[in-house]
Order: sequence, then C-alpha cells, then structure tokens
Amino acid sequence: GIFEKSEGISLTKEGLDAREDWIYGSGPELLPFSSDGIIFFADTKGQKTGFFLDQRENAERLSEYAAGRNILDVFSYTGNFSFHCLKKGARSATLLDASERALSVARETAEANRFTDSCEFVRANAFDYLRTSGLSGSDLVIIDPPAMAKTPSSKRSALRGYKELNLRAMKILKNEALLASSSCTQIVSEEDWSRTINDAFHDSKKIGVIVFRGGQPIDHPEVSSIFETRYLKFCLFRIFELADY
Repeated sequence: GIFEKSEGISLTKEGLDAREDWIYGSGPELLPFSSDGIIFFADTKGQKTGFFLDQRENAERLSEYAAGRNILDVFSYTGNFSFHCLKKGARSATLLDASERALSVARETAEANRFTDSCEFVRANAFDYLRTSGLSGSDLVIIDPPAMAKTPSSKRSALRGYKELNLRAMKILKNEALLASSSCTQIVSEEDWSRTINDAFHDSKKIGVIVFRGGQPIDHPEVSSIFETRYLKFCLFRIFELADY
C-alpha cells in the first residue's frame, strides 16, 4: 500500500489539501522496519514520517560509547537513541517524553527487541522532570528536543531553552559521564547553539570534552547557498569537573 501524509502550513500557502490516509491498498498504523539490526515502527499517526531518520547515523555512532551505561533519553520519542544504545550493551534506558502515543510505540519496540526488562518509560514534561527529579544514576544523558523555534522572533527563547535543558544535565552528571546534545531548529545556527552550550558549561563550572560532532545524513541535503539547510546539530561531550581537568 501507499500511505500519504501531507501536512503543515506550506500546504495552505500552495493551495493544497491536507491528507493523512491510505491512497492505495491499506496497512497497519505501525509499519515495522529494521535499522542497524533493530526492529522499529514508523507510526502513521506520529510526527512526520513517524520516525526521525535524520538522527539514525548519530544514534549509531553514539551507541559505540553506551556499553555498561545507564541512559536517560530526554525527548525520546519512540526510542531511536535508547534502543541503539541498548543494542550495544547499555545497562538500562529511561525514555522520557510528553507523548503517551510515542511512549506506547516505544514500549512495543522494546518488546519486539526483547529490551523491556532494561527500559523505564516516563511520561513527563522534560523541563519539569529535569528540574524536580534529577538524573541520579544516569551516566549518559541524551538531550534531543524537537524544533524549539519556527520564527526569528522566538530564537532567543529557544536558546534559553537549550541552555536550561543542558545546564540541568551538566550540574548532576559526574566525572567521565557523557552528555549527547542536539538541535534541529533551523533558525538557530551551529555557532549560536555551540555558544549556548558553552555558556551552560561555564555556569555549571564543568568542562565538556568533545567526543564527536554529528549532523544530518546525505539524504537530508545541505545546500551551500542556503545556510538553513544545515539544520541538525549534534555533539557528544565527556563531562569533567573544572577543578579535576
């Protein structure tokens, strides 16, 4: 079958109708597929394609550092990062998301891959959770929020949000812990985002040693003359106390 999912404000601008259904044949709401030996589900009722394929290479690279670690996956959606890390030997994963629908798909994914015993699923607002619950026991925290600004007027607010999320993780993470941070906000440049993360490190009185930088795969092309097409920023840091580095 063929499932069409046409949505967004650009449709209205182009005079097109929104559509979200099967236009040929039929199928289930959750479409199984395999990536890096892991069974995932694309949710036809989820965001966009139901799976953030632009993060697949970053998830695979991050998993190389996950063995033996306890993962906190903030804005986990359906668990791309968590399940890659569990596949490579992470001890446990806490998947945190505000969407019960996303977490239900993640639970099904965990069951399909026999990861259920290693997973905890938490439905909560990420800012509230990091503010009140802490990160005790986590030694790899993943911060991968959805786009936090759509217009230039909201850019400053987005940068404040990125700083708060990362700062709260930095304050609690111990020496040698890992922080994976990402931004998919188009109007936030890599320079602005990096400066914001550095400000968070400064305020936390900690050092972040870059393990690797990532971005989008080649099937999400970057056009040299359109800076906004380089939208995905990803960086893995190893955390050190300032006094110990």
